[in-house]
Amino acid sequence: MFGISISEMTECDLEIIAVMHSEVFPKDTDTALGKRYLMKMYSFFLEESDRLALVARGGANKQIFGFLVGAPTGFMRQFRRHTAGAVLTAVVSRPGMWFDPQNWRRLKIRASALLRNRRRTGHVETNATSADGQTGYLYYLAVSQTARRKGIGEALMSRGEEFFRVLGMKRVIFSVFLVNVDSIRLYEKWGWKQQLGGDGIRRIYGKDLD
Repeated sequence: MFGISISEMTECDLEIIAVMHSEVFPKDTDTALGKRYLMKMYSFFLEESDRLALVARGGANKQIFGFLVGAPTGFMRQFRRHTAGAVLTAVVSRPGMWFDPQNWRRLKIRASALLRNRRRTGHVETNATSADGQTGYLYYLAVSQTARRKGIGEALMSRGEEFFRVLGMKRVIFSVFLVNVDSIRLYEKWGWKQQLGGDGIRRIYGKDLD
């Protein structure tokens, strides 16, 4: 498996993680907010012991080839408070991002999906915001373009499952962009099943933890 070891993410890794995020997710709205925002975002997962933050390292220099972060569902309110200042700074310093039609398209699709959910259930919830004390949420999984098809993603996901199993979670879920057809095939190959939910641009997958 490419001589890879999985270890905990540290503050020293944040800049590398932010750069890798931008490379792996070039069209992501979080990427549009810039490196400083991304570093602040990922630092959230280092603050509490029930939050998941892993990196895959390899080679003589222990280079980072992938990462995975997550937390028990219900974390989004704290997450938004944690990143609010960084979002404001990014918006002020990068006003051009709001003229990107792709960003507006994503926001419109997501808002429409949330409104449909409100009509159906009477309230707005997403899998990340709804805490049930039994579900872990994988927020971002990334593998460097140069290290794909070497088992790194599967190894990170496996460690993520074990992390939440030890916490006493009954299941783990995550979302994936619909355009990532190859990734969806891999997740289904690894035993992940599509769940109810999603926001029009992403699909929810989950797995029960035995």
